[in-house]
Amino acid sequence: MNGAAVASVAEDGDRIIHFTEGLFKTGETVKGVLDWNRRFDHMQQHSGQHILSQAFIGVLDAKTTSFHLGAESATIDLGIADLSEGDARKAEVEANRLLNEDRIVHVYHRSIDQLDSVPLRKRPVIPGDTARIVEVEDFDWSLCCGTHVRHTGEVGIIKITGWEKYKGGLRLHFLCGARALKDFQAKNDLVKSLVRTLTVGENELAERVSRLKDECKTMEKRNQVLLSLVTDAEAQKLLQTAKDVGSAKLASVFLGNRDPREVRELVKKLVSFEDVVVVIGAVHDRASLFLARSERLGFDVRPALQAAMHVMNATGGGSPNWAQCSTGDTDQIEKGMKKAIEVIESSMGPSAFIPS
Repeated sequence: MNGAAVASVAEDGDRIIHFTEGLFKTGETVKGVLDWNRRFDHMQQHSGQHILSQAFIGVLDAKTTSFHLGAESATIDLGIADLSEGDARKAEVEANRLLNEDRIVHVYHRSIDQLDSVPLRKRPVIPGDTARIVEVEDFDWSLCCGTHVRHTGEVGIIKITGWEKYKGGLRLHFLCGARALKDFQAKNDLVKSLVRTLTVGENELAERVSRLKDECKTMEKRNQVLLSLVTDAEAQKLLQTAKDVGSAKLASVFLGNRDPREVRELVKKLVSFEDVVVVIGAVHDRASLFLARSERLGFDVRPALQAAMHVMNATGGGSPNWAQCSTGDTDQIEKGMKKAIEVIESSMGPSAFIPS
């Protein structure tokens, strides 16, 4: 309106109120211009929904209980508990058949006492004396006050993109017209990118991805075996240099750039031995500090963690036998380790290591 976008619209009795993103002067003449791209998009989605809902009734006797039109996608809720890929495809094909036939979409009014002669898909309670009917010629009749295309061919295409269980039924996602084209273009670009990356033909892509998945599983198993061997050797080496404190050993080391998963495996290996307390630091995306102790030791590592967290400005927590923290300030990790070791050594008297 006069160049100001309309943010929302509301009804106030017989008045239609437009809320705009700009202000007008009292008495100013206002010229409204329709946002046709947005309007036609809504027409495509709304008419497509009528057709798709009727298609599901014809194919599965599945009734639509609600419809939502979003900015990016649209959904219908179906009163069925399950849906197979095959049945979804049948409904989709039936809906698109109606588009290809380019049937006329009629919009007309009928008095309330004339509605029994109209085969409505749904009969809600209607206020007033007349009802607005949107008819997809000889296919669907619905009470509706929305905007619609003039012929089904204007919808372009109807594509179901997925569904999930929702409130005892199913919520089905779909795209019509320009939205469906945009989605196809994005997915086609993705396929072409994968084809180039994997140097295979499009018809070989699924098989290649499946093979890569199997190869990754095999490599993951091998990596687990190798990681176990490496952590065994690393744990033995750390135990040899571990410091005797009280009746236990204190194994501490800064590992530098290491994956936290590898560090956790090493900690698990160390505390599997008797009477060992572990302090290990590492840096990956963040600086991480791990504190742990053997199961039979009655020593709580959390006070040491709290002291280290204060020095490192870190967050974390844990249990008496395993705790860890992390921080984005990677320069503080060694200070945190030093503080944790100080607290542990000052607490590791004979009474601190009564088996739990």
